[in-house]
Amino acid sequence: MGVTLQTLNRYIREDGLKTHTKDGTVYVPAKTMRDIWRGKQVQRLATNTRRPVGVEATPTGEVSG
Repeated sequence: MGVTLQTLNRYIREDGLKTHTKDGTVYVPAKTMRDIWRGKQVQRLATNTRRPVGVEATPTGEVSG
């Protein structure tokens, strides 16, 4: 998933991702982590506007042959 430590901490802080600490190591439920990540990806893709890139042909009228 390529999630950075900053992103993980934001998921814990803002999205309520539950943690469990054992022997000084912090664990998070993988399924919950994936669900949050996927939801954010869907939201990101839905909000991006997709526009064609390139030059649009200018109408020149009738084509003479």
